[in-house]
Amino acid sequence: MVGTEQSIKEKGRTLEYKGIVFTSAMIGELDQRKLIAFVEWGDVRSVTLAHGFQAKRPALQIGLGAELVLVGLSPLLRIAGLIPWSCPIWGAAFIIPGVWLIWNGMHRRYYLDIETPKEPKRLVFQKVSNPSELHSFLDAALERFGLKLED
Repeated sequence: MVGTEQSIKEKGRTLEYKGIVFTSAMIGELDQRKLIAFVEWGDVRSVTLAHGFQAKRPALQIGLGAELVLVGLSPLLRIAGLIPWSCPIWGAAFIIPGVWLIWNGMHRRYYLDIETPKEPKRLVFQKVSNPSELHSFLDAALERFGLKLED
């Protein structure tokens, strides 16, 4: 076991921490124990740890969310005389995904920027409460698989 924390799991040649898994074949991102994104080691050119918006394009995501909320609220805004158009009342269903897009677009998290020959990949950690534990995990994992963390 790397470190003393229960949140770091080691099984054979697999290391896992806060939704990021390192295996002998790849680096992957897990969501509820299911692999949702991965990069094979042969495609990895560099790995950089960063902290920032979880979304790749937060302004676009927040803008789309705001538009969905506006469409959902349009019947009320029309009644209030604030806008000249309205969608049917079922348009209120757009409020929930709109709020989710805004909320998700504003989240800041730690993530790995992985440079590959085709395009950069972003693998996002779940909530990290101890940055020094994260750095220790990454140093150990990347050393095990023969890479160095870029600054």
